[in-house]
Amino acid sequence: LISIAHPDFRGELLDAAKARRYVFADQVASAAEYPRALEQTFRVRDGRTVAIRPIRPTDEERLQRFFYNLSDETVYRRFLHPVKQSGHGERLRDLDVDYATRMAFMVETTDDGREPELVAVGRYDVDTPGGDIAEVAFVVRDDWQGQGLGSRLMQLLTEVARSRGLAGFSASVLAGNRAMMDIFLKSGLQVKSTMERGVYELVMTFPEGGDQEPGSPAA
Repeated sequence: LISIAHPDFRGELLDAAKARRYVFADQVASAAEYPRALEQTFRVRDGRTVAIRPIRPTDEERLQRFFYNLSDETVYRRFLHPVKQSGHGERLRDLDVDYATRMAFMVETTDDGREPELVAVGRYDVDTPGGDIAEVAFVVRDDWQGQGLGSRLMQLLTEVARSRGLAGFSASVLAGNRAMMDIFLKSGLQVKSTMERGVYELVMTFPEGGDQEPGSPAA
């Protein structure tokens, strides 16, 4: 209920929920308005349909289940080092978005009669105050890889970032992660890369002109 309340009242409502121990003491509530217009569906390569939507502050449990359904290899490719557990603090930081300088999309199944399962997450974050280059990353659950979700998330994140006035993305990619490199190289962005200790450090700038409205269909 807090997540759909007017932003002016979310802080007061969250404080009341904390006092009653309905939520964690360090729970956050975004002051930004949820961009419902960015919700959409997408048909993957094998014909299944998924729902794509911006992340919400209430998605912590979904993120936790998603992390523990990833293989060790997929986790390593995403974080560039082994990660054995998903901590509450890390998940709170992932949920703390303003839908402008910090943005995240979630991809969920749409099977009738079943609870939606989180199968992919893509995000970008501007870590430098006033900066216009955001770090971009996404991860797809192992059994959903190869379905075009990475490319679709990259397209959506690019559209939103450009509409928010950002100039491009940065990313760190393991040298052996060809699937991720292919997504970036085929994104239409201007890619510059350097290699250091087996990791590509990429800077991808948006081409001038040809802006596409966020959430518009893929070309």
